[in-house]
Amino acid sequence: YGLLISLVVANLVCLSIYFQQENRRPYLLAILTAALAFFTDFTGAATIIAGFIVILIFSEKAFWRRVLFAGIYAFGAALPLIVWQVVQLFQPAQPEMRAMAISMTFRDALSTYLTQVVNTFVQWLPGEPGWLGAWLQTRGAFFTIGVLSLGLFGLFIWRYITHKDAAHRRWMILLSICLLFVAGAFLLIFAESYVQTRTAPVLTTAMLAPLYPFLIIFVFGCMLALVASFNLPLYSLVLPVVLGGFFVVANLAPAIRYVHSRYAYGSSYTTPQWRNSSLVQTVNMTSVLRTYFSNDPAGVLLYCVYAPYDISGFDYEKPFLEQDGYLVEQFSDWSGTLLLFQPAYLNPHGEDADPIDFSTFTEGLQLVYRGEDGEIYVPIYEEEREN
Repeated sequence: YGLLISLVVANLVCLSIYFQQENRRPYLLAILTAALAFFTDFTGAATIIAGFIVILIFSEKAFWRRVLFAGIYAFGAALPLIVWQVVQLFQPAQPEMRAMAISMTFRDALSTYLTQVVNTFVQWLPGEPGWLGAWLQTRGAFFTIGVLSLGLFGLFIWRYITHKDAAHRRWMILLSICLLFVAGAFLLIFAESYVQTRTAPVLTTAMLAPLYPFLIIFVFGCMLALVASFNLPLYSLVLPVVLGGFFVVANLAPAIRYVHSRYAYGSSYTTPQWRNSSLVQTVNMTSVLRTYFSNDPAGVLLYCVYAPYDISGFDYEKPFLEQDGYLVEQFSDWSGTLLLFQPAYLNPHGEDADPIDFSTFTEGLQLVYRGEDGEIYVPIYEEEREN
């Protein structure tokens, strides 16, 4: 998401400069950054939606010219992805798409989505206050936040319109409003995906990560805009500084622990267990060319530079030789080697907590290696069976 966040911020800066100068160069750069953001991730469409709205509202051109420039902005930003999708339609292999279907009622799906969003926001707060998460899910919280947001939005619009001589004030107000639109569009895109896909994505802090810097910039931008717009005393700037310092101090210790954990213990394929795997070393010491089959093909490709057949979806409660006929034939005819990894050992910080029992899955196969990290099997040929 780092590239996406950078492109979105660049897009908002270009739009803000465009509204101040009404110049073509920042306008074209805004289209380019929005197109790149959309091409980077589907949530980058938030820049197109937000840009279209703010051009309609804040451009000082005549109404129909605003509509024209907003339309050109949206079409130009979406054009590269539209062209790419059209090209894909004529390719032999169609891109895999999510199956669209409403698996639960719209109301239930939307309620679940909002609950997950609220829980994510609470996790970003220092100390993760549980009481705040419970309050935010009430109707009173929804009404309170809605009234405050509309009031702040209306106040900013009023100050923006009535203070055309204060360019720096207008710029801060405009940037804050643009960020608010981007954050709202971002949440709407995720809501559409959540409600209408057959397998709804699980919202995590990682998936909503782009919102975090947007909201931080929005909060501080609002504070600075209020101080500048209403000519508040200079010492009023102490409030955003103190609030920022509080967030930095509160998140410093968890950030240090997280970085140390990743450095010391790794994650996924960077754990010491993966780097020192005896199973991996055994495969790398094999000089004979073989055909590999594995329940973790990515790990084999990374550490052994072989591209094995993927059997991660096989049923371990059934023998491997009784499942996919084509793969079994390849395994028997082309010196097959079955590499079975233990995810619980190789990634102890992952979701898999218990080791897998491969005894049933490997019936009729010859064991070559067994360790904490996994097992290796090869076929038992007829002459070996007779002996």
